[in-house]
Amino acid sequence: MKAIVVDDEPSNLEILQLTLELIGLEVHAFSDGRNLVPKAREIVPSIILLDIDLGEYDGRELCKVIKSTSRLTDAELQLIFERFTQLTRSVDEDE
Repeated sequence: MKAIVVDDEPSNLEILQLTLELIGLEVHAFSDGRNLVPKAREIVPSIILLDIDLGEYDGRELCKVIKSTSRLTDAELQLIFERFTQLTRSVDEDE
């Protein structure tokens, strides 16, 4: 099973990638939304985890484009919010 993770925060990207690999997924990680749709069409993932705020890209808009793109309409989309970053930072600070 293939997954795509898109997050512009390197620590989030690494945590998500490692977690998904641990459960046996083939993970393709991207740090921005540039060329995401053509790359995703090649990969044909089962799930896409997408940061809602990718700087110059809006995750909600990318989500709409993905859902209307052939070969990607069946992919499960999950949006990642900034609170994920805040959570990982607070856990790291407690150590």
